[in-house]
Amino acid sequence: MDISTLRSKTREELERLLAEQRLQLEELRFRASARELKNIHELRAVRRTIARILTVLHSPAAKSSSGAARTPRALAA
Repeated sequence: MDISTLRSKTREELERLLAEQRLQLEELRFRASARELKNIHELRAVRRTIARILTVLHSPAAKSSSGAARTPRALAA
């Protein structure tokens, strides 16, 4: 899934999608351990999708706290 499509979704949609992707990752891991999974690269794709979702979910918090925390001179003045 593309990052731009993820950024256009609401927080609730992202959380639902994250839960679905985590369940899919769990299922793929079970199938891989039982040697039923033919395309092992699916694991990588799902992990990357989860990382993208988490990046989008955490990005507003990172933007709001990045100001004064990075400038120690602002704190000293």
